[in-house]
Amino acid sequence: MTEPRDPAPPSNHPPTEMHAPDPVAAPDPVAAPDPASAPTVSLPVASADTIDAGSADASPRPSSPADPAAGPGTSINARYVVLGEIGHGGMGRVLRVRDEKIQREVALKSLLSEDGEPGSARDASTNTRTRRFLREVQLSGQLEHPSIVPIHDLGESDGSPYYTMRYIQGRSLAEALRQDPTPAGRLRLLPHFGDICNAMAFAHDRKIIHRDLKPANVILGEYGETMVIDWGLAKVQGDVDESDRRLATELRQIQETDDSATVFGTALGTPAYMAPEQALGRLDEIDHQSDIYSLGAILYELLTGVPPFSGGHPHRVMLRVVQEPLTPVRSRVPDAPAELCAIAEKALQKDKRLRYGSCSEMAHDVSSWLSGEKVSIYAYSNWELVRRFIRRNRLAVSAALFVLLAIIGTAVFMTRAWRQESEARTRAQEASGREVHARQQENRAREEEKRQKELAQDSLSRKIEEERTSSYRLAEAHLARSEHLFKERFFLEAGLHAAAAMLHHPGNPSSPRMHPGFCGGRPECVNLTARALGLYVMARQSTHLTFERRIPLDPPLNLDLYTRHRLHPTPDGKHLAIVSNEQALRVWNTGTGLLSHKLAGHTAPVCQAAFDTTGTRLISVDQNGEWIFRSFPDGKETHRLPSDLDTVFFLEPLPGTGDLIAGLMDGRMFRVDTVSRTLVQLWPELGLSLQDIIVSPTGGNIAIFDRRGSFRLYDVASRTWTITERRRSEAPTSYGTFTASGTSFVFPDAMANRLLTYDAPLWKVGREATMLGSTGGEFYHSLVHQAAGGEKLFAEMGNHLQLLSGRDLKVLQNFQHLAPVGSVRTTDGKVLVLGSRSELQLFRPAVAGREAVLAAADGIIGLIHPLDARTTLAATLTGTTFKINHPENTVNNLGRRFDGYVWAADLSPDRKTLVVGSWDHTIQLIDYPSGGLRPDRVLRLDGPVTYVRFSPDGRRLNAATFKMLHVLDTADWKTLERHIIGVVSGNGPPVSLSRRFIAFHETDEEISLFELETAKLSAIKPDVKNLLEVATRFIEPGVLVVQDDAFCLHLVYPPVKKPRHKLCGLASSLATATLNSAGTLLLAAGDDHTVRLWSIPDGRLLLVLPTVVGQVASFDFGEKNILFERGNELWRIPVDTTLWNLPATELMKSAEDLSGLCLEGSRLRPLHECRKLPAR
Repeated sequence: MTEPRDPAPPSNHPPTEMHAPDPVAAPDPVAAPDPASAPTVSLPVASADTIDAGSADASPRPSSPADPAAGPGTSINARYVVLGEIGHGGMGRVLRVRDEKIQREVALKSLLSEDGEPGSARDASTNTRTRRFLREVQLSGQLEHPSIVPIHDLGESDGSPYYTMRYIQGRSLAEALRQDPTPAGRLRLLPHFGDICNAMAFAHDRKIIHRDLKPANVILGEYGETMVIDWGLAKVQGDVDESDRRLATELRQIQETDDSATVFGTALGTPAYMAPEQALGRLDEIDHQSDIYSLGAILYELLTGVPPFSGGHPHRVMLRVVQEPLTPVRSRVPDAPAELCAIAEKALQKDKRLRYGSCSEMAHDVSSWLSGEKVSIYAYSNWELVRRFIRRNRLAVSAALFVLLAIIGTAVFMTRAWRQESEARTRAQEASGREVHARQQENRAREEEKRQKELAQDSLSRKIEEERTSSYRLAEAHLARSEHLFKERFFLEAGLHAAAAMLHHPGNPSSPRMHPGFCGGRPECVNLTARALGLYVMARQSTHLTFERRIPLDPPLNLDLYTRHRLHPTPDGKHLAIVSNEQALRVWNTGTGLLSHKLAGHTAPVCQAAFDTTGTRLISVDQNGEWIFRSFPDGKETHRLPSDLDTVFFLEPLPGTGDLIAGLMDGRMFRVDTVSRTLVQLWPELGLSLQDIIVSPTGGNIAIFDRRGSFRLYDVASRTWTITERRRSEAPTSYGTFTASGTSFVFPDAMANRLLTYDAPLWKVGREATMLGSTGGEFYHSLVHQAAGGEKLFAEMGNHLQLLSGRDLKVLQNFQHLAPVGSVRTTDGKVLVLGSRSELQLFRPAVAGREAVLAAADGIIGLIHPLDARTTLAATLTGTTFKINHPENTVNNLGRRFDGYVWAADLSPDRKTLVVGSWDHTIQLIDYPSGGLRPDRVLRLDGPVTYVRFSPDGRRLNAATFKMLHVLDTADWKTLERHIIGVVSGNGPPVSLSRRFIAFHETDEEISLFELETAKLSAIKPDVKNLLEVATRFIEPGVLVVQDDAFCLHLVYPPVKKPRHKLCGLASSLATATLNSAGTLLLAAGDDHTVRLWSIPDGRLLLVLPTVVGQVASFDFGEKNILFERGNELWRIPVDTTLWNLPATELMKSAEDLSGLCLEGSRLRPLHECRKLPAR
């Protein structure tokens, strides 16, 4: 952007009010020169001080402007009122007047007569002057430019012409130059010079040349106006008039004389500002470029303070103008702007062809200099261009300079810092090298750490997988251990190991060790939880006694463990006295496990002690034969009785009385009256050396053993003896016991490996059983009846106990204890076992529920058919049919024995006739509920009977064989219809089969449905591939069960062919299947010798129950129990969904609570020791 120049600071001098110079043309050549205009050849109006306009209230007087006496207040043409005189000369004067019409002040110029009088204005010369006056007015009036004084009015007053023009208050350029002669002051006037150039360009454009341009003819207004005045010598370029002729005459006079005092004519102009051609009088060459020369002279004076040529007579000035070279501006003023010097010097060229072609060009260069732009005629040097650029772009250059200085400063600073930085860089490089090395080491360490982490992760993953695999192997080991223990009837331990298997199994959803997807569909892994749960449920249901706690005996007892009758509990089992060859008698509280009494008083070791049947008296006898009677539980001594009975080895209460029975080794026996505190001998000496004495639970009989291996029985009421047949034995001494009812005595004959049962009243051997099986074991060395819980016996062995059934002497439960068995006693609520001299073990009856074995048969059970809530029909593969009454657990045989499998049965709607079909081709008709076979009512069919069902009205019986369906009339049992069908229920008894349809295979993929009511045959093709033919069942309530070759069961609900549920888990073909009434549980028996229970909604296998054959299973009538075969035993397991859904940890806790034991690894320990509970 171009920055304009400020030519000079503004002047502090106020403008001087000046009279407008006379613009009238010069007077005739004959007129004398005006003394005031000596420096010039023309006659300008002399300058004068401002004339006071007079008082404002002076009344105007009519007057003529040519009248020299016209003063302030004079009226001209009744329009202009004279305010004062601005100036006057020889030809005219200028007045300051007020235009009354427009009410403004203007300048009025009038022409004076040649002699100064108004009358002389009418002569010839006056007429010439008048014509020139009017020409000036006409030329000035043509130039309407801001810098040319405008003409307002032309008039005549009293024959004298006048015109009005703009009144300007100011000073001339010449006066301004004199007032501020400094270069800066003069340069401040340069903008006015530009206005002059523009005004002359305007005039030249209209072919008018001024011919008398000089500082005195330029007025500078108070408000910045610039006015070019005095157009008296002006003319239209190319015209020749009288003034030109006079000018030529004057020039000839100058050339012909050298008199310096020669007076020049008025038409000449001002020599100092005159162009050479004008000075030479070459009128034809005077044109607009002559005015350009004059402008150059004005600019020269503005720059230097003097005209270009001055001094001396005008003739000499003119000669110098023509002949002398121009003195350069900078020779006079060295600091003058070079571009303005060039402008002035170009305009002052003597050869006008070298001057500016027009005032516009000159004005443009002046304007360019003022605005900071390049001047066209000036040849700038490189330095000047730089300076000019700097001047025009001060901000940018300043900024660049600042940046340059900053760069230099930065460079200096950076140079100084470079060395420091170089040193620092060296140190940094060394540090960086160390850092790189450290980073490399760190990266290597990180990579090594990452590798180690990956290895650790892989190792952890392998470890976790190994732990899962190990946990699974442990679960398998626990399950195998549980199966073995269950088979050996160690039910407490079997239940614990089964619960441990579920706890450790990673495939068990309820185990804390569960890992999704661990089993991966492997049947043995998927089924493990259900197998373990089945064993746990069966062990739980089979448990008769559970371990309660250990009682430490401190100090240890002083006795022989194989000496019987050392434990003497109260009848309720809450307290126990132990005889240990000490003078003091110690009594324990079995509830707390703490010693409750230590009773002193004997002077010799105690031989025996016993509570009476009420538990309120404690009697003891020592080796001196002294008896002490005490009340209990306070232990206070109530009586002492001395005697000679110093070898008492047996002292027990006599049931049904308050007395005790005491026995001596010499064969004597006494009845001790605890009330009268007397001793009564029961019989005379027998001459026998007694080994053992057993009192029956009823108190009616006493059995004694002698050391010769025989025993005899004494009837307390009749006081008679029964001597059993004597048997000698080389085996260790064995001891028998009465059954709980007292009607039998069971004796273990170790030598004969037999258990002998002597039955009352003759006490002859009624039953025998093998004591040891083919797998070996230990002989029983003594038997003890269980005081409560039915006909059960405890068999003592070297390291464990067996609970036997008093009816058939079969083992009910085994107990593998933590120490050898020394002595066993039972009470109504507890079983006490003395395991060592320092430990007593307590057992209590289990609270799991009813016994698992509902009934035992003479053969493998092949049919289970619930008849009602109280009765279940069962039959064996050996042909026996029987019914079980649940509340009484009684078993009654029905009908007669078949010659083949009993496979099918049904009860008529009137509940009077029971039909039973067998594989011997016969059907028996049995009266119900008596169970007798109707005379001559054995029906024979054409093959094995596999299906029998009464019609809903009971009028027909549908009986199927392998190839035919027989419809019998129940009125006379004759055949009404026969239909050829396929095999129905060929792989298992028809448990829960439908009463409406019979299903059998027609082809490998199609199943036929025979409707019994209408005898219509239809077919269905389930969307199941590779069906097993023998496994199809149509069961209530209208569900078709089919099996594929992977042994998965599919439940189809006709007529829909697509199975609704798929249940996997069986490892062989299906035998029987039944649904509960809610349709949520499916119970199935299979040829893999298992019974399995599924939850239908989620397809989860709940239980796997091991069987012997696996042919039959069913819900009982109320669907509260599962009934299934285990060989010749009919088992009953409760339907307990709460137990099945327990988390594995809760189930383990339940197993521990049930058994009273816990597993520490594979070692059995009392539960309170595992749980860190104090022994009670």
